[in-house]
Amino acid sequence: WQGTPLQFPRIQGADIAGTIVAVGEDVCEQRLGERVVIDGVIRQGGDRLYGAGIFGSERDGGFAQYLTAPSDNALTINFDLSFVELASFPTAFATALHMLNRGRLTSGETVLITGASGGVGSAAVQLAKARAAQVVAVVGPGKESAVRALGADIVVTREPKRLDVSVQNAVGNTRIDLFADLVGGEAFQSLLPLVYPQGGRYVTSGAIGGPIVEFDLRVLYLNHLELIGSTVWTRAEFVELFDLIGKGKIRPSVDRVFPLEKIHAAQRTFADKGFVGKLAIEVNPEDSR
Repeated sequence: WQGTPLQFPRIQGADIAGTIVAVGEDVCEQRLGERVVIDGVIRQGGDRLYGAGIFGSERDGGFAQYLTAPSDNALTINFDLSFVELASFPTAFATALHMLNRGRLTSGETVLITGASGGVGSAAVQLAKARAAQVVAVVGPGKESAVRALGADIVVTREPKRLDVSVQNAVGNTRIDLFADLVGGEAFQSLLPLVYPQGGRYVTSGAIGGPIVEFDLRVLYLNHLELIGSTVWTRAEFVELFDLIGKGKIRPSVDRVFPLEKIHAAQRTFADKGFVGKLAIEVNPEDSR
């Protein structure tokens, strides 16, 4: 993340929700007992991207019974969701929100989302629908109905060959204004030409299909497209996200919950990719609210 190796030992876990049980000497004691969710980005001055740290990477994270965090990173939650549900939002949804903001998705536009059954992809589906966009979602076999239930208007099953033909046939004459790509790989080269010329945008925040891609530069300049990178979210976007959640505009998508002692099984399940949405780790099941 910062171009330097991780420092071990390190506790992982960037998505964190819980109760404040102690405060530092310069933090108001009235915060004790608050239900909070943690903004997982440790920011530099001015909310700058470069030099920022991440919980579980540059600082110990949430796969533990207790952790410390700057007071500004602990956002108070006043609505009724469990800690498991709250912890399903931060990284995936804030990453997706930043992507859609960077891509300037607006009401009435159409967005093509690859990797739409994963954490960030399924979050992008909900967030795009919350701003009244039309969603075209590309998913693996067997995940179509789950992503359609999240709000996708058109669902295309990922196939090893001619994905561009499948997407084109599915959308017909509908213009694709934004391509929100979480896959990269061969799909990038084949799908980019489908983006609407004169104002179409491509935004990426992942490369699970491969980070090294090829494409014809003429597609970029002759079609007057924009290529946009997107990484960590801003503090304002994190607050915006939980405002949307509190208003019921988006909902948690938790596929399975594992106790902390089964974290290895959870990580194997994550690597197998046989789920939709998020996997959650529950530290103290008897205190899950």
